[in-house]
Amino acid sequence: MPPILPKRCSTCGTRCVKTGENLAYWLCPNCGWTDDPAVLQPLSGPVDEAPEGVPAPEPDAQ
Repeated sequence: MPPILPKRCSTCGTRCVKTGENLAYWLCPNCGWTDDPAVLQPLSGPVDEAPEGVPAPEPDAQ
């Protein structure tokens, strides 16, 4: 079996480490990114969302 090369984090570029049962998933020790589907992933960026109960503003039609 060929050796497992370390994966680089797609978020910060740090070398990830193997984690989980049978070392099946990658975890970034720097930012916490993981490819483990059992762990909630952080959002990739801010999300513009209207507060609940307030309609979003209509774009101006010109």
